[in-house]
Amino acid sequence: MLVLKFGGTSLANAERVRNAHQIVKQRGGKNPVVVCSAVSGITNKLIALSSEGSVEEIIPIHDKIISELGLPVGLLLPLYQELRAAVERLRKEQSKESLDVVQSFGERFSVRIMEAYFKSQGEQAKAYDAFDVGMLTDDRFGAANPLKEHADQIKKHLNRLDHIAIVTGYIGKTKDGRVTTLSRGGSDFTASLIGAALDAEEIQIWTDVNGMLSTDPKVVPSAKTIDSISFQEAAELATFGAKVMHPKSIQPALDTIQAIQEPSSSRKAGKKAGSRASPRERA
Repeated sequence: MLVLKFGGTSLANAERVRNAHQIVKQRGGKNPVVVCSAVSGITNKLIALSSEGSVEEIIPIHDKIISELGLPVGLLLPLYQELRAAVERLRKEQSKESLDVVQSFGERFSVRIMEAYFKSQGEQAKAYDAFDVGMLTDDRFGAANPLKEHADQIKKHLNRLDHIAIVTGYIGKTKDGRVTTLSRGGSDFTASLIGAALDAEEIQIWTDVNGMLSTDPKVVPSAKTIDSISFQEAAELATFGAKVMHPKSIQPALDTIQAIQEPSSSRKAGKKAGSRASPRERA
């Protein structure tokens, strides 16, 4: 079984969603788990709602994607109403806990769009909020840590499904049901935790960057692709600011899966972080 994670830029518009579907269809194998981030830029807009901005700036971005994919116009209407109520609470409380609730909607929007599109293409698929399938965390709002029992709970809910599971990245819940986030970029971490819990053959982190690069290509256009890299080196890069992976996403994979691939969403072959059996394996 495979786990495929798609970041915000990989879901940024209707064309990218179609591309993600093709990737899952061609590369995902039988009934993979698909982990989704919020649409690019949405998490920042959600955070800004604590003091300024409007939910009405966020709705059209998703409705445009929905319309261009030919999906039902009111697909996200119930969640839009929930978000408005959550924003009212946030502005009254100004707490990290209420901010986490608001931030959770980005990923929750994404998985429902993906589910609806996959179904429209004849796929058996179902959207899940991670906190409903075992992503249990502590109550460190804004940077929550998974609890030990998360692995057994994830296995209980997601193992051996007869459909494609499309799961929110980034978010979880405490044992008493309060929504949390795993820190920015936490969808990579979600994918790694799910992959480890399910003993996945492989976790694929799909991004708009073709593999791991020597530096940020948006700053240095001449950045070069790294041919091979060990898990330890990848973890160090992430810890010191490389954005291609969340710094916590490596450790769960070390103990369980063969490799983490970093191909780009444009379907060019990316590079691998070295596997347990072959620390410097060539892609």
